[in-house]
Amino acid sequence: MIAEAVLSLSLVCDVTFTVTETTSSNTRLDYGSPSISTQTETPRRVTDRLFVELGANANRIRLPRQLSRPNEEGWRDLKDLAVADQAIDAKFTFYPTVGGTVTINRMTGEIRARWGNLLFGSNSLAGDCRPYEAPTTRMF
Repeated sequence: MIAEAVLSLSLVCDVTFTVTETTSSNTRLDYGSPSISTQTETPRRVTDRLFVELGANANRIRLPRQLSRPNEEGWRDLKDLAVADQAIDAKFTFYPTVGGTVTINRMTGEIRARWGNLLFGSNSLAGDCRPYEAPTTRMF
């Protein structure tokens, strides 16, 4: 592991992951008979962006909006950060009882994240990252 003085890095990552869409329907076979409810869960591949910020003030990851709770920005603190020549590894809390890990290959830019627990199962995402600098001046 490298002991870098102060690692300051902002990344934007294009990632792909699977979300499950649930659709419900009610069917009534005969007038006056009770309706039958059915739910269908369909996995769907999604491509979106996430952001990673590493620095003296904060180490955090911003998950794609489909993976965040409603009305939340999606930022999660990164813990147990390990910076090496080839990779950056860290842990994050996905939900209060669901932990996750993230690995970023510093040579290729590839990112992989996993989260889950025994109750909800495991999920993952993968993609590619590149350096990102927030605009300092307005375009208009």
